[in-house]
Amino acid sequence: MFNLRSIHIDIAKETAWVQTGATLGELYYKIANTSKVHAFLGGVCITVGTGDHFSGGGHGVMMRKDGLFVDIIIDAHIVDVNGRVLNRASKGKDLF
Repeated sequence: MFNLRSIHIDIAKETAWVQTGATLGELYYKIANTSKVHAFLGGVCITVGTGDHFSGGGHGVMMRKDGLFVDIIIDAHIVDVNGRVLNRASKGKDLF
């Protein structure tokens, strides 16, 4: 997973595609270098992988005010045990 570290920030759409091997620190750094007004509802441990953080719900210091990170995920590409790539369109809203 450590090779799956790509982070793509789209300021116009206010979205980010983050691969599961990227750490929270790498995500914070990329956002800070891309925008001076955007932030990320994340945890305080910058060495945690984003895949672990997202699948664990996304607890962070802004949780009481803004909720869990998992509440703002709008799509994800998930590979199941059979090698099929699932996303919101192929799996439906029940996945999210």
